[in-house]
Amino acid sequence: MTIRDAAHARELAQKAKAFKATHNQADKAEFEKIKTALLSQGYGALVREYGIESW
Repeated sequence: MTIRDAAHARELAQKAKAFKATHNQADKAEFEKIKTALLSQGYGALVREYGIESW
């Protein structure tokens, strides 16, 4: 997953946070994909800010 810019990163972080809030196992893979993309592309601060370090 490629993150285009900081606004896109924030949008993805919000989406991951919403996935986490529902605790729907069907969303867990997408959550992990977003989290991994954020971390690997230098957006670790957003991961911590949005509380999406773990499912």
